[in-house]
Amino acid sequence: MLFLWHDQIAMETILDKNKNALLNSFPKELHNDAINVFEILPHNENVFINCYNENYIKNDLIHNNVETVKLNNDIIKIPCRIYFYEPKNIENLNNIQKGIVCCVYSRHHNGFVRQKYIQKMVDNKNYWVTPFFVQLFGEYIYEIMEIFDEYLNINMDNCIKFINENQKYWEKIKNRMISCWHEYYRRKYPEFNKYLGKEILEKINKIINI
Repeated sequence: MLFLWHDQIAMETILDKNKNALLNSFPKELHNDAINVFEILPHNENVFINCYNENYIKNDLIHNNVETVKLNNDIIKIPCRIYFYEPKNIENLNNIQKGIVCCVYSRHHNGFVRQKYIQKMVDNKNYWVTPFFVQLFGEYIYEIMEIFDEYLNINMDNCIKFINENQKYWEKIKNRMISCWHEYYRRKYPEFNKYLGKEILEKINKIINI
């Protein structure tokens, strides 16, 4: 749905804030590509429908909460959630920029959208996509965990490198995964050792050096 802004200054302030948030999600060498991605995001669509079928306006389309992690010599800040509608004009983007789009939408508030875009990155061997996969390991959608397992089988080296760079963060992600099993999947998988998240941990622990 088309946007509603209270005034031009407010719009420019929010756009600047969202732009900085997007740039902070990626290493510095990708910032020019990230700017190109930012320009094709549908900023002019910020009207949503709530559970009561009522329209409401959401100007802050990138959540303030972030996860701060290390990536080589960079510190990046992964948004907790983004609320943009899906982009319509990505055919002219290069492969790097399309990868950035997938990373951004892997943080989408809709789990089906997260799953759609993370699936597109399974074969992506660029190290800068790894934080977005690891972040999803700590979330509650089982089908996304299956995609992470597929990614891990292809990009184990990147995952191990990232985990070794971010040991405290990895502990947090592991604890979240266990909490999600306890909350959502314990009835279906009463034995934690037979839960996919535990199997993934065992796979990583056989290789990891921390």
